[in-house]
Amino acid sequence: MLDKNDIIAAQATPPGESALSVIRLSGDGCLSLFRNCMVNNNNKITPRRVYLTDFIAGSEIIDQVIFVFFSNPESYTGEDLIEISCHGGQYIVKRIISELCTLGARPAEPGEFTFRAFLNGKMDLTEAEAVADLIASDSEKARLNALMQLNGGLKKDIQDFRSVLLNLIAELEAELEFPDEEFVEIDYERFTDELSDISDRIRKVIERGKKGRAVREGFRVTIAGPPNSGKSTLLNALLGEDRAIVHETAGTTRDVIREYTEIGGVKVWLTDTAGLRQSGDEIENEGIRRAESEIEASDLILYIFDLCGEFAAEAVKYFVSERLMIIGNKVDLCEDSDCECDLKISAKRGDNLEELREIIAKRAFSGSIEGGVIANERHIRSLKESVDAIERAMSIVNAKGETELTAFELRDSAKALGEVIGEGVTEEVLENIFSRFCVGK
Repeated sequence: MLDKNDIIAAQATPPGESALSVIRLSGDGCLSLFRNCMVNNNNKITPRRVYLTDFIAGSEIIDQVIFVFFSNPESYTGEDLIEISCHGGQYIVKRIISELCTLGARPAEPGEFTFRAFLNGKMDLTEAEAVADLIASDSEKARLNALMQLNGGLKKDIQDFRSVLLNLIAELEAELEFPDEEFVEIDYERFTDELSDISDRIRKVIERGKKGRAVREGFRVTIAGPPNSGKSTLLNALLGEDRAIVHETAGTTRDVIREYTEIGGVKVWLTDTAGLRQSGDEIENEGIRRAESEIEASDLILYIFDLCGEFAAEAVKYFVSERLMIIGNKVDLCEDSDCECDLKISAKRGDNLEELREIIAKRAFSGSIEGGVIANERHIRSLKESVDAIERAMSIVNAKGETELTAFELRDSAKALGEVIGEGVTEEVLENIFSRFCVGK
């Protein structure tokens, strides 16, 4: 792992020209280092106050900057930290960071500031992950979920679960320590009830994580159907822009077109595909093959057909019905069509498109973010391990097995919960998590 005793420096704002840029400097001794870059370097500096100074490299003035000093442990990283606001030209930023590194700092690695915050107890691992999720959030529900996790929503659940398990483990260990004492005899009916309850509560978090995958990763919607049914027109209508070429010639779309938008607060990936039909054209056939691959991987299939024609039921018989929605298009041209489908729309005129958006939003995520934090895949794996260990412990109790074996399983369950918040995780896991961060965070 990285040496946490180094002084690190990095740009905390995105690269590129802007009015201002922020540079972070963190580590014991960073204030003494920074004084070498100040014109009046003997002045008293009070934490959490804003100061204006010329930033110098030797005798050369690089820029006029403002800075704030945060003393440990009252800082983001839990160690001495300085935030420098300079003018936003990249030349200026590079010169400042270069001078800081010449004086003894080193460039920070991705996520190293937050990694130090984790090491110094400023946040647990779920909160650290929430920082990356909040930065990467590109929908309303993703933002809300990351913010709740950053405020300790999942951490609180995990601590509650572990508290129950640790109390039960203490009862078992007391019985093991004093087997002949009546005052430590366990009421195993109550004991198994508590285990069953905690197992159910953990399972709810797991299920919420599975259902809420779209909040983190996006909900995948594939628009499929025969040529000239209005697939590209529907894509453009849902996006609110002309992204796909629309033409009356059948087979205009020959490749997969994928774009995302926000529907109902959730990021939705919309994929327009080549028309499904038998074709002798080699390029069109490749487009159809790619369309079939997209259909297989999608969360929802919008099968579009022309209401002015006929709906061929056999065309969709191989699709997974739970993920399939059959939509009749061009209701503006054929209002009296008696074709049966899930929804009739006009992609061109906009008929029932709002209803379609509501259906997509409900399919993507029908719950409430305020009801609890949605766990990610790493959390879910550890939570499953915890539940599995609880189930094994309950089986041992029900079979009147060894108390020591029951305690062993419950310790494994508590250990798995601890890994969610960062207790006992390997360096490999930490490196994998923090490598997702941007430099400067």
